[in-house]
Amino acid sequence: MIYDLWIHRRYIAVNGINSLFGRYQGTILGLAWTFLPALALIIIYSVIFSKIMPVHVDTGPQTISFALYLASGLLPWMAFSELLVRGSQTLLDATPYLKKMPIKEEVFVMQASVEGFIILIIYLFIICLMALVYGHYPSPAWLMIFPLAVILCLLGFGISCFLAVLNLLFRDIGQGLGTILQIWMWMIPIIYLETVVPLNFKYMFWLNPFYPFLVGFHEIFLYNRIPGILFWVAMISWTILFSQLGTGLLHLLHDDLRDAL
Repeated sequence: MIYDLWIHRRYIAVNGINSLFGRYQGTILGLAWTFLPALALIIIYSVIFSKIMPVHVDTGPQTISFALYLASGLLPWMAFSELLVRGSQTLLDATPYLKKMPIKEEVFVMQASVEGFIILIIYLFIICLMALVYGHYPSPAWLMIFPLAVILCLLGFGISCFLAVLNLLFRDIGQGLGTILQIWMWMIPIIYLETVVPLNFKYMFWLNPFYPFLVGFHEIFLYNRIPGILFWVAMISWTILFSQLGTGLLHLLHDDLRDAL
């Protein structure tokens, strides 16, 4: 798999970038549409939970803005979920190429992951700007933002391989994925605070692959701390697990997938 991705690296990068810019071809705002809906959600939730139903994020003597708390979790989640949605469609979208060209399926899934990575970097840049506005200045912990983003997109690649196979064989997966992602989002403290969850339910967060990444972004942007080793182990373990499952399923059903196209 790694060899195939390496020899097609230029194809993956160029097509990932072109696909992202091609979405907004002919629009006035262009690439700004990648983050305007996300910013709108941040503003709406911030007004609700800061003005109408106030929520305070306390860290000892310091109180953190709920808008920053929300952005540092919601924006990475939105980039990740969009990666999964687009990744699940890759085999269907690449049908003409898969029928005519001897290119591995993983190449097209990785193309969607590159596209998602660019969106994630844009979102993280916005969070950095928000952090500066709220008085959270760069620290050595910020050096971990890029590795965290890379590992998150590799996790998205593994899950997307799995979803792309299922969506090709069972088209209902693509129709229901949006609902599944909404449920998934509310199973971890992205919109709400972890402190409101009863202790006997908190262990369930660790069963959610996105949870250690969420904590990682919170640690960096809210507390200027490098995530603990336990969270890095969890992130890498989930990424390896889903990468093996996803690519393994692609290889196992390779011939069946070609017949289903």
